[in-house]
Amino acid sequence: LSSARADVRASATEDLVRHARGEAEVRASAIPLLVQRLDDEHPRVRAAAAVGLGDLAAIEAVTPLLLKVEDDDAHVRQMAINALGEIGDSRALPRLRRALKDPRPEVRYQTVIAFARVGDRAAGPTEPGAGLEASEVDDALFEAASDADDAIAHIALRVAEERLDAGRPPDGRLLARARAIVDARADASPHVVLVAAILLAKAGDARGHDLVLRIVRGEKIGGQAPDK
Repeated sequence: LSSARADVRASATEDLVRHARGEAEVRASAIPLLVQRLDDEHPRVRAAAAVGLGDLAAIEAVTPLLLKVEDDDAHVRQMAINALGEIGDSRALPRLRRALKDPRPEVRYQTVIAFARVGDRAAGPTEPGAGLEASEVDDALFEAASDADDAIAHIALRVAEERLDAGRPPDGRLLARARAIVDARADASPHVVLVAAILLAKAGDARGHDLVLRIVRGEKIGGQAPDK
């Protein structure tokens, strides 16, 4: 971990996490070391540390991970947000709320996933400002599904599909947005159209079911066929 070579430090970070998964004592010793690596001079090492803390569900590292949301490196920012989602501690909610409106698309993208994970796990307020209103995750997914960035719209619909599989049906606004995407498919990204159709099909909407069947048969949407 203290090697002069960044690739060695990154590899050692990943190895440490593998060992820490299996033993509580190793985990307890590993988490402070991983937190130290969050301030490594090389972004690859910082990102590996953030991933490791998420894998270990290191609730002890929520505060330093929140600071890494503002890292100079885009990948580190993404991995810090991802780790906060994996940990699921509601103390991250205020920062994640702000990140949903971040001008940087990679921050918004990862935050959509993390906010839904943390929000769905939150049983209620744990401190002032940390509580979650019942509709906040639905609100966030609806807004993200209308994002100008196709990747963000896609991941919002994909998260909504996963939540539906877990017994959390999407609200009417999001289904209406999915229908609008399907109806305007000639002007939309085929990948966004496909995931909108899948969400509608799983929600029992025949319009989505019919379009999914047509895509499976090889029909093109928006001028090109999405990857299957």
